[in-house]
Amino acid sequence: MFTLITLITLIAEKAKQSGSVMLDLNHVSISKKLSIFFIIPIFTVIIFSFISTHEKYQKLENTQYIITTLNIISIFDKLIYGLQQERGLSAGIVNANDLSSISHFNQKLSIQYAKNDELLSQLHKKITAAPSSLSPIKHSKWNTIADSLSALPNIRAAVFRNNQQDYFSQYSEIILKIINFIELSQTFMNDSELSNLVSSFVSLQWLQEHAGLERGEFTRVLNAGTISQEQFKQILSDIAGQQAAFRRFSNIAREQDLRFINTQFHNLNNQKIDNYREMMLGEFVYTNTHYSSDTVMSLPTLNQFKNPPNTEQWWMDATDRITVLHIGGLNLLEDMFARSYTMAKDARIMLVSNALVAVIAVILCTLLGLKIRSRLVGEIGYIAKTMRENTSLRVPNKLLREQGNDEISDMVKAFNHLIGERINNEKDLRLAAQVFKGAHEGILITDLNSKIVDVNPTFCDITGYSRDEIIGNNPRILSSGKQTPDFYQKLWSSLKSEGHWHGEIWNKRKNGEIYPEIITITALKDENNIATHYVAIFTDITEIKNQQKQLEVLAYYDPLTRLPNRTLFADRFAMAALSCKRNNSLMAICFLDLDDFKPVNDKYGHDIGDLLLISVSERITSILRESDSISRQGGDEFILLLGNVHTINQIEKLMDRLLFCVTQPYFIEASICQLAFQLVSLSTLQIMLTWIH
Repeated sequence: MFTLITLITLIAEKAKQSGSVMLDLNHVSISKKLSIFFIIPIFTVIIFSFISTHEKYQKLENTQYIITTLNIISIFDKLIYGLQQERGLSAGIVNANDLSSISHFNQKLSIQYAKNDELLSQLHKKITAAPSSLSPIKHSKWNTIADSLSALPNIRAAVFRNNQQDYFSQYSEIILKIINFIELSQTFMNDSELSNLVSSFVSLQWLQEHAGLERGEFTRVLNAGTISQEQFKQILSDIAGQQAAFRRFSNIAREQDLRFINTQFHNLNNQKIDNYREMMLGEFVYTNTHYSSDTVMSLPTLNQFKNPPNTEQWWMDATDRITVLHIGGLNLLEDMFARSYTMAKDARIMLVSNALVAVIAVILCTLLGLKIRSRLVGEIGYIAKTMRENTSLRVPNKLLREQGNDEISDMVKAFNHLIGERINNEKDLRLAAQVFKGAHEGILITDLNSKIVDVNPTFCDITGYSRDEIIGNNPRILSSGKQTPDFYQKLWSSLKSEGHWHGEIWNKRKNGEIYPEIITITALKDENNIATHYVAIFTDITEIKNQQKQLEVLAYYDPLTRLPNRTLFADRFAMAALSCKRNNSLMAICFLDLDDFKPVNDKYGHDIGDLLLISVSERITSILRESDSISRQGGDEFILLLGNVHTINQIEKLMDRLLFCVTQPYFIEASICQLAFQLVSLSTLQIMLTWIH
C-alpha cells in the first residue's frame, strides 16, 4: 500500500510538472509496475473483506448486547414478581383488623423484603458491570427506575405507619416503569422470533401486574370488611386490564405458550377466582372464564360484605394464579435466552468464516502475484539486486553467476573482474584501517591547509576530544602555549625540507590539562612527490615524566619527611656559602637530636614514630625563614642551615623559638608524645659561625 501511495504521489508530481494528464510510468521500475498491478486488486479485496467482517462483528456485538439485556430483564422479572408480593402483603398488613392476620402478613413481608433487596443488589451489579449495554434511551429509563427504587425504604416505612393512601400506588408506579423498560427493549431486538417472544413476555407481565393489583385491592377490602366506590372501580379496571392483556397474549403468543397458561389455569380451578369476584362485587356475567370476551358488570349498592371469604385463602388462590403467569414468563425468558445464544453462535461462526475466507483470499492473491512477478523479473531483478548489494557495505563483494556466451555474459565477466580488483583493494584498506584504529599511538592527519581530516581512537583517548569535535579544526587547538614561535618555525622548516620532524612537545587536552608527548610528523606525498597531507604520530609521555620526577625525589629528598637528604643539603650548603661571601653575611649550621625517641617507637610502634618525625619536620619548617634550609640526616637527627644572619643574638632568638615550638606536646592518633631536643653549645656555634664567615 505504501508503494502504491508513493507511486501515485510521484506520478502526480511529474504530471503537474509536465502539464500533462497522461500517466507516464517510464521512470518506474518493472518490479514496481508489477507490484502495483497486483496491489490494486489485493487492496480492493482487503477493503471489501474488512467491510464484510466488520458487519459480522457488529452483528455479534449486537447479540451480546441482547444477551446482556435479557439478563437484566430476567432480574427485572423476578423483581416485578417480588414487588407484587410485597405490595399485596403490605395491603394485608395495613387493612388487617386482627393481630393474627397482621402477624401472618408481617412474617411473610419480612421474608419478601430480604428477597427483593437481594434482587436489587444483583440488578445494580449487573447494570454497573455492563453500562455500555444500555442505550441512551434505556439509560434514561433506568435512571427513572433507580430513583423510584431508592424510595422503597420510605414506602416500607409508610406501610408500617398504616398509611393507606401512598404505598399501594407507589409500588404500582415502580412496577409500571419496569414493565415499560422491558417493553422498550423490544425495539432493539433485530430478530423477528426474538421480538415476538419479548412481546408475549410483556403481555404476560401486564397480565401478571393487573392480577397483582386485583389481589392487593381484594386483600385490602377483605381486611377492612368494607368496599368503597373507588375500590370497586379499581377492581373492575384491574379485571378489564387482565382481559385486555390476555387477548394481546393470545394474539401473539406461540401455541405452546398459550396452551401452557390455559392448562395451568384449568389445573388451578380458575373458576374459584370468578366466584370470589361474584361474591364480593355482586352479579357479574362472564361469557368466558379464560378472559376471551368482555365482562358485563353492574355496580353493587351495598358497601358491606355478607359472609366475606377468608383473606388468607384468597391470598393463596390469587398468588397461585400470579405464580402461573410468572412461570410462563420464565419459560419465555428461557426461550429468549436459547434464541439469543443461537444467534450469537451463528454470528460467531459467520464472523470466523468470513475472516478466514478473507485471509485465504488475500494470501492466495498475494502468493499468485508474487509468483508471477518473480518469473517476469527474475533474471533482471537478480542482476540489479546483486549490483545494489555490491554498492552497500553489507555485501560489498558478491559475484554474479556466469551463464551463456553472449553480451550479457561478457558484461557479467567484466563486472566480476572489477569486483576482484575491488576485493584486493579493500583488503589493503581494511589492513590500513586496522592499523590506524588499533595503534596505541595517537594519529592525526591534516591537509595542506592544516585542517584536521581524520584521527584515530587513541588520539581521542589522549586528548579528550571526540572525532566529530576535532575534525575540521586546526591542530593549534591542542597548543599549550609552552613552545615559542621560534620552536614552531624550526619544526615547519624541518618538515618542508626533510619531509619529517621528530621531537618532544607540550600539548593541551580538552579539559585544559597540559601533557608532554613524543611526536613524529611526516609529509605524505603523491606520485609526483608533492605533499598532499601531513600525518602526526605521537605518544603521551606523562607517565615517563612523572617517573623522572619520582626518581629525582628519591635521589634528593627523604622519603618519609620529604625534607632534603644529605646530597641535596650539601648542594644547598655550597650555594649558601657562596651567597654569604658575596653578601658579606654570616651562615650557621645547627644539629638537632630527638631525645627519648626510641621509647616512643617501642611504646607506640614505628607508625606512630614516623608520624611524630613528620610532625617535628613540619614544625621546624614553619619556624624557618625562606633563606633557611633543613635536612634529615637519618633516624632522629636533623641539621639546619641558617643563611643571611648578621649576629649571634639573631640566631639565639631563632633557636629559642624553634625549641619552644618543637618541645610542645604532640597529639598523634590519640597519643601524646613529649620530646626533648638537644642543640650544640653556643660556644661551638660561635666557632662554627666564625669559621664559616
